Amino acid sequence: MDYQIVSIVFFLFNNMRILLIRRGALGDVVITIPLLLNLREIYPDSFIEVVGDRNYWGITLPWLTNKITDKESKYINNLYSIDPLSNESVEYFSGFDLIIGFLSNTEQIKIMLKDCGTGKIILKEPFSNSCHIIDYTNSVLDEIYPEVKKIKYPEMEFDTHDITNAVSRLQVFGNCKNLVAIHPRTYGIKGLPIEIYIDLA
Repeated sequence: MDYQIVSIVFFLFNNMRILLIRRGALGDVVITIPLLLNLREIYPDSFIEVVGDRNYWGITLPWLTNKITDKESKYINNLYSIDPLSNESVEYFSGFDLIIGFLSNTEQIKIMLKDCGTGKIILKEPFSNSCHIIDYTNSVLDEIYPEVKKIKYPEMEFDTHDITNAVSRLQVFGNCKNLVAIHPRTYGIKGLPIEIYIDLA
């Protein structure tokens, strides 16, 4: 695409309203942070709302996201309902210039969102292990602004309260300079035998 056209498009849509739907747990939040960093790089003045678990997504407020909507909100549940979208849901989804979703049943949901008059819609089926999970998450950018140099590693900011809390929790380990945290398992079929983590430790 011609550089001048890209610049014009960038200028026009810099104040975009973006909706990101990712309803997983903390791991999904962490691996989505590079995508959010990239979106902030491309659209620095955009409004970004996330649909997910506030207990996990709270770490992105306010430096990466502007608002968190509960993952079981009536708008999201309406997407998976056999009923047509309510007028309220249509009004909600139509208020976004870009909707990014990591969810199942993408074809049906995409049709419903298009009927709302939403701007650009990018929906990704559940991860299939065909590439690195962050590359999979960042692949959304190929449909938005492929020329961008992608940030690939999570970079997280913590306020003074977070740091103080972490320090107090680590004090039980004494004066150890090097600490390693191992997450021993996850839920469902993704969980690995505990022996693997014991060997790793």
